[in-house]
Amino acid sequence: MENVQFIIPRIDGDSKTIAIVTAQVDEVKLTSEQEFFVALMESLIDWVNKTADGKKAWERSSEDFNVGDLSAEQPFSHLLKKHLQRHGIFNMKIDTWDQTNPGYWKFDDVLVDKQRLDK
Repeated sequence: MENVQFIIPRIDGDSKTIAIVTAQVDEVKLTSEQEFFVALMESLIDWVNKTADGKKAWERSSEDFNVGDLSAEQPFSHLLKKHLQRHGIFNMKIDTWDQTNPGYWKFDDVLVDKQRLDK
């Protein structure tokens, strides 16, 4: 098994949402973001086509099922896990983070002030 992590951003004006998808995969090719995305889509299409829960989730999403909708399905049902596993995806978890206003600090803010270091 290989561990994977993908960061899925949505930037809409001043609003920023980030989903962090982590999982284990049983094929090295699924460590590629593109290959993982294809396997995830195939898993979800099967789940929607073959289960009542999948159909309900699809309808709740207004037929626009995205990573936010998938995150809302956590903890994943036995049937959803089964469909993910058929496509090589195990122990998937999605964490989301929303930020409408800029935070106090930014990614590139310096955390060690050179002026305060001992000479």
